[in-house]
Amino acid sequence: MGRQRCAKRAAQPAGANSSATLASASSTSTSALAHHAAVAPPPSIRGHDDASREFSSLVELWAEQRAHRSLYYETNARWWEDGGYGGATDEEAMIGDTGSLADLDHSARFLEVVLCQ
Repeated sequence: MGRQRCAKRAAQPAGANSSATLASASSTSTSALAHHAAVAPPPSIRGHDDASREFSSLVELWAEQRAHRSLYYETNARWWEDGGYGGATDEEAMIGDTGSLADLDHSARFLEVVLCQ
């Protein structure tokens, strides 16, 4: 990602992104992240998931996900068939609240800062 793009993106006021701009930034960020992932080892992090399972590394989490992928997909499909989060709109049904465009803008800006460093 060029420095001009970083400077231009950083100069935009919060909330100035259209869906097209966000999609463009997302695809650029995704390709940059994919390239980075292909040449760098995963970060040394550890933590736990929403079921309180602890993982000593990202590689361990990935192994867990790979080992139980079919079960996770079946469980997820059943959850959505049962109504998911509920809600009156697609946005509420997907994430349980409103404001996803603001969340997306914040996330895109954060990624730009990280990728531009």
